[in-house]
Amino acid sequence: MSRERLSGHYLRRVDTETEAKEGDFGIEHHLHRGRALAAFNCLIGNRAQRLNSLGCVQEQMGQSSRGQSQASSEIQVLLSQLTQSEKKLLISIMPLAVMHFENNVLVASCAFLLELCGLSASVLRVDVASLRRISSPYQSLGSNEHSSLSRSHDVTLFSSSFEDHVKTSLARALSDEYVDA
Repeated sequence: MSRERLSGHYLRRVDTETEAKEGDFGIEHHLHRGRALAAFNCLIGNRAQRLNSLGCVQEQMGQSSRGQSQASSEIQVLLSQLTQSEKKLLISIMPLAVMHFENNVLVASCAFLLELCGLSASVLRVDVASLRRISSPYQSLGSNEHSSLSRSHDVTLFSSSFEDHVKTSLARALSDEYVDA
């Protein structure tokens, strides 16, 4: 591929990524990439689109106080309290972070998005730290077994799958608690 075609390919890819109209999957996509502000922008963009289609922005601006400017009125409407559907979406972010507790970028992005939306992320941080602490002996055990040449391949394979099973089970159980709560 020539340089021009390659740079054009990357520019098109960036453009489609930033211009795509995304719903719930768009927020997760941004969080996986460590882009909490882009996820927040997606959430606010969806809200603005919904409010414009309902005509709520114009009604709210008509009811604003005399001294308030139109721009600040629009901002207040956009940054109003979360709706039930937005709360459900944000609650689904906590299990996402828990299931991927070893991914520092994803966990930090999820916590930051929750805080941007006015929700506390302290419980999420404690739960992720607990999962990391619980899984750390399995990680050190696995690295010791992989470095030992005297161990058989079957034992190493079994311990690795057991380690993965324990970590996955713990994370799944905790994420189920978030969903059920």
